[in-house]
Amino acid sequence: MIDQFVRALAVDNVLSLSPRCTGKTSVLFRLCEVAPAQTVFIDLEDLDTSHDRQGTRNQ
Repeated sequence: MIDQFVRALAVDNVLSLSPRCTGKTSVLFRLCEVAPAQTVFIDLEDLDTSHDRQGTRNQ
């Protein structure tokens, strides 16, 4: 599967959608190792979205 992702990344973007706990993050970490120039990992899990654009807390 990693080889398929690397080939796909050579020509386009790749989106991986699947249920929780199926290995998506592990695959992405592996892609970062084998194709670092083509892979970006941004962890948004702890992103705080409780504020709107004016900086006030959403109710």
